[in-house]
Amino acid sequence: MKKILVVVLTLMSAGCLLASPKPMDRKATVATVDGKAISVGVLDSTVRQLEKNTISMGEGEDKENVETIKQAALDSLIVQKLISIREDSIRQILNNDWEFTQKRLDEANQVILKVLFDKQIVPRVTFDSASVVKYYDEHPEQYMEPAKVWVKHILIRLPKADTAGVKSEKKRKQLLDDSDKFAKDRANAVFKKAMAGEIWDTLAATYSEDKNNAQKGGDLGFVLHGRMMPEFDSAAFAATPGSIVGPIKTKYGYHVIKVEDHREPAPREFNADLWEEIHNQLINEQQGKVATAYLDSLKGKAVFNYNEEKLALPDSLVDSRTWIMTVNGNDTLYEKTVKESTSKYMKWKKIDSLTVANKKEMLDMLANTYILRSTAKTLGYLQDPGVTREMDDFTTNEARTRLASFMRDLEYEPSDEEVDAFFNSHIDDYKEKRPLQVYHILFQDSLQAIAIRDSILAGTDFGEMAKRYYPGDPEIREVLYNLDYIGPKEMGPEFYSVADTMKIGQVSYPVKTKWGYHLIKLVNRKEDRTLAQVIPGIKQRLKEQRDAVKTGALVAEWRKGAKVVVNEKTFKKYHPEEKKVIRIESKDQKN
Repeated sequence: MKKILVVVLTLMSAGCLLASPKPMDRKATVATVDGKAISVGVLDSTVRQLEKNTISMGEGEDKENVETIKQAALDSLIVQKLISIREDSIRQILNNDWEFTQKRLDEANQVILKVLFDKQIVPRVTFDSASVVKYYDEHPEQYMEPAKVWVKHILIRLPKADTAGVKSEKKRKQLLDDSDKFAKDRANAVFKKAMAGEIWDTLAATYSEDKNNAQKGGDLGFVLHGRMMPEFDSAAFAATPGSIVGPIKTKYGYHVIKVEDHREPAPREFNADLWEEIHNQLINEQQGKVATAYLDSLKGKAVFNYNEEKLALPDSLVDSRTWIMTVNGNDTLYEKTVKESTSKYMKWKKIDSLTVANKKEMLDMLANTYILRSTAKTLGYLQDPGVTREMDDFTTNEARTRLASFMRDLEYEPSDEEVDAFFNSHIDDYKEKRPLQVYHILFQDSLQAIAIRDSILAGTDFGEMAKRYYPGDPEIREVLYNLDYIGPKEMGPEFYSVADTMKIGQVSYPVKTKWGYHLIKLVNRKEDRTLAQVIPGIKQRLKEQRDAVKTGALVAEWRKGAKVVVNEKTFKKYHPEEKKVIRIESKDQKN
């Protein structure tokens, strides 16, 4: 007997089984853009991503295609470098921009103050286990667990009513009411089955639309009083253990609820989780006290220097960049901050103008942040990795935002003629693919179908007739008669051609298809989107196209002016790794 062993070996595409070439150095440079290197490793990662995209689109992995992907990957990386160079240039400009650097410092305040807190406050506060236990024993009322109920439920969601484009408020309300009635009727049917003694877990698995719990009987476990939706909570806690109630409507749909058990309020178990909770509570309280004392001590030692000359002038005569107050000689509050704070301060003081004394009072109210930041500077915390990373990220994001704006055509606004032309050339994009919402009942006998149609026209509910006469089990009938929205392909041309000629609410004569005879009721019809409805989307697409043109032109210009050097030898030598399957046959010694 032969055994076939399949060995999957990862080989360089230019290599062979017995003598694989040495892998290329991933740090080797394949190209430079104005001296900035693109490595083999980065090229390889980009090629692999493009290969995935190419394969997902159904294109093969032939040699010619691989070379095309290699070139596309390199071109993409060169463009990225060109953009990165512009970002670096903007970063340099930002670092010399006074307004930006002040804004960046203000944005980093939270990180700066956290570093100060972590290094100056946190180490000063500790609590041992005895303190935690003592606090628990002395404050039992703080650690009572509320009443709770063990509950299971079956959720029936409301089907989404398609009200898009419906202008009539009456029709809109009718669609919403129909959706509500459909869900409520299903929930009532489930409730009746549960009250009749059908197995709860089976009902939950079959009908519940709470996918997280349906397969485990809709079991929510013990839920604390007040943690659920008010309607659900009230019903569950009012019910006795072992009872089934419903349907109860919440924003999620209709619930059929089974209550298994009730538990009254009780002291929480003193376990590791509660110990941690109390410990953190005590730590936070003490840290707050220590932080307040620490700030008070800093304020007592702080040295303020006021720009008296500028404080005496009206704010309108003072430039926003003018210093108004320094703190400890190493942090500065500028007129810009004064102007930003004045309105709020005057409203609080209920005054119409500011005196120098008012301004100094306002500055004192703003001083805490500057005192703490000044202290952080003195202690060298602005060089903390977390702070420098926050500032670098802020600068990078601003540089990217500005460059992105520069690469867009912000002044372009599509004309009406351009919008019309786009709409007409993409008309199929705005046609509804599934415009008809229909119910149907399937029969094998056309005479029976006619008789049921007569009953429906006489006033019998179509849905009730469907649940009674649709083939199959009751559960199947409740689902299959509502086809929701369909297009020409779902039910075949015979079915669709009739439905498409009907008026909303109309019931057809029996329609013969390969499945039998159908009674069709047209519930709703979605109209094709009009030009007026899609103008905003079209304008956005036209702007994106214009932006792409501008971006392409800029990149081409940048590339023309840049020094791009490709190491042709390295580029040609590089090939993405590929998997080769080698089949090795071996014979058993025992036949």
